[in-house]
Amino acid sequence: MKIWQKGEWIRDTYEVLNVFPFVQGVLYYTQVSGAKDGEEEAPRRTRFIHALDVRYLNRNAKLDTLLKRDRSAFFPLRGLFVEEGVLYQVFNRLDGTLLAHHLYRSVPLSLEKTVHIVKQITKHLMQLYQSGQFTVVHPQNMLLTGDEVRFLYGGPSNVLPKGIRSKSSAAGSGRVNVQALDAYSLGALAYIMLTGTSPDAGGQIKPIRTFRRDVPPQLEQFILHALSLDPGQRPTVSHLWEWIKEKEMRREGGELLKKKAEAFPGRTAGLIASDIFSQQVAAKDQPRVTSQSASPGDWEGWSAGDLDGAAPSASKRASKPAAKELTLTQKANDATEKLQPVWHRTEPLPEETPSRSGSPQVTEDSSRELPARGERKGNRRKTKVWIASTAAGVLLLLGAGGAVVYSVTQDSSADQAAASQTEKAAKAYAKSVQFYQEGKLDEAVSFGKQAVKAAPKEKEYLLHLGDLYRAKRDYTTGIKTLEAGVKRIPDAEVYDQLAMMALSANEMDKANQAIDQAIAKDPDNGEYVFHKGKIFGVQKEYERAIDYIIQAIEREPDNALYYHDLAVFLLDQGKYADAKANAIKATKLDPKRSEYWLTTGVIYLEDRKQVGKDKSLSAKERSAQRQGLANKALQYLVKAVQLDPQSGIARYHLSVAQYYLGQYKNAAHSAAKAVEISPKTALFQYQLGITLFKLGEKDQAAECFQTAANLEPGNSTYQKAAQSAQ
Repeated sequence: MKIWQKGEWIRDTYEVLNVFPFVQGVLYYTQVSGAKDGEEEAPRRTRFIHALDVRYLNRNAKLDTLLKRDRSAFFPLRGLFVEEGVLYQVFNRLDGTLLAHHLYRSVPLSLEKTVHIVKQITKHLMQLYQSGQFTVVHPQNMLLTGDEVRFLYGGPSNVLPKGIRSKSSAAGSGRVNVQALDAYSLGALAYIMLTGTSPDAGGQIKPIRTFRRDVPPQLEQFILHALSLDPGQRPTVSHLWEWIKEKEMRREGGELLKKKAEAFPGRTAGLIASDIFSQQVAAKDQPRVTSQSASPGDWEGWSAGDLDGAAPSASKRASKPAAKELTLTQKANDATEKLQPVWHRTEPLPEETPSRSGSPQVTEDSSRELPARGERKGNRRKTKVWIASTAAGVLLLLGAGGAVVYSVTQDSSADQAAASQTEKAAKAYAKSVQFYQEGKLDEAVSFGKQAVKAAPKEKEYLLHLGDLYRAKRDYTTGIKTLEAGVKRIPDAEVYDQLAMMALSANEMDKANQAIDQAIAKDPDNGEYVFHKGKIFGVQKEYERAIDYIIQAIEREPDNALYYHDLAVFLLDQGKYADAKANAIKATKLDPKRSEYWLTTGVIYLEDRKQVGKDKSLSAKERSAQRQGLANKALQYLVKAVQLDPQSGIARYHLSVAQYYLGQYKNAAHSAAKAVEISPKTALFQYQLGITLFKLGEKDQAAECFQTAANLEPGNSTYQKAAQSAQ
């Protein structure tokens, strides 16, 4: 296969800016020719293009079906074409962070983060199995976009090869073998995310719990058995998915995996191949040609989809500069002179000594991550982590409309200076994260500012600094920082963070302007549309808020948060049936979130109040309906308390439901727990007084009423209750 070099042109339309070895084939980063002959050169768009030798394909493959691959799992393709024996896949805009890049800077990850990524990958794999599609589980092949994970390479089976060393997915070796291969890669990835290191090549794999103690034993067993050299001894992805659905990664759960582990009594994980992802990476030899293999001329000139520019004429093709013709063996040898595989493990260097490649060094300071809002961190092992970056020694951060690429194999003095700035920024970022985790926000902000100053176009550093300002509630400085940053990085995610910062500061005009920019840049992103709805909600424009959140759900129909917040706005509008339906949907999509169960219970309690006011019902009908609604509320509120025993508000509402059902002792107990959790909340004191009064404990009730009145002197209800009790 011909490998185009920087400055050369593909199809007389795409100028090559950079070339990256990929899990299969080659990934090009290109600029699109924007002007026709005689016209002024227009601003040039960028495209990522994947190239694959057609000899890896079955001659009967239906290439156009790649345009219809699952959009929830894959980034969509803009178009396809074949030129000189190579299949090119042209991507639409890629938005997110390459997983390999994220791991390079952040491993080991928290348990919660690791489980979330594993769950996302497993969910996609199960959907792909069911729809007859495939992908390759490899950190080069996955992008993190918000809370989602999406793949670059893959699609319908019988089209592209899954692994060149093994049979292609076209030939297939059965679903079980495909799942075994995916389980191996998923296990390797999970091991790295949890431990910060690859399993020892050529030796016994150390148990994960020797690195950290917060990993559920059943999850550890799956990972270790998934790394078995014998595919027949590996658990399948289906086993993991069943366990996730049943237990949602609860630390005490995992019966299915426990049973699987029992099938390997006394067994420890065996030896693994020297390259942890070797089963997924292209072999160094030429493609094996069979009677079913495509020949370079089979599809020559074929194209499909929406391609930039017109197909080149024969005369133009003849005048193209000759590409560097490499066999796969030559290509691999040439690449490894400068480049390292994704998970190549180098010897630790002294911290003050720069690596020979200029690659940023990941020390124990930089092996931490700033948690997403509300994320609880798992225990971490303090260790130095030395992991080379992605294949090609490149840090690749993909943004709206293109990518910012930091090459770390530099030669010139100017490039060395740039590498030094990149390393300085990475170290400052790592220090910032460390101080954040220690609760030292001022120091975290100081180093966060240094990281942004050293790498002003690095989106991740800017967003991190914005998160720090939100944590400090310094919204004014946060807004100024993001307003300056968005001029350098006019990215949808930066506009979105600016919008949320402005919303927190109650600067509604700035919030609306920023979120409109985010949506304009990425109209298919449900989160941005959802945030637009939230802004309208704060402005009490509930109908418009509801409309935008419905649009967000249309884009991301499996996002529980959207259904939950839609239910809240519908409740404000008095639409109880719709509110209940959406709140219940949220609990089904994300059954581990206590607040979703709490909201559902509260909606039933509110509906009960309205039924009491319905004069069209007889007294008997009202009583029966109110009893039924209170029972429903009780079910959801019990679950909310089980999921979050330290939620005072959940305990309070549970007490209310129990009181309505005549369970006065239980109601008093729940109210007392709420007061224990938050003794200075007047509402909880008042509710405890109500239940104690009902039980005849009038002196204690009077104390509670008086406490509530003292906490909120302006509340007439509490004042009257205190006076009546006296």
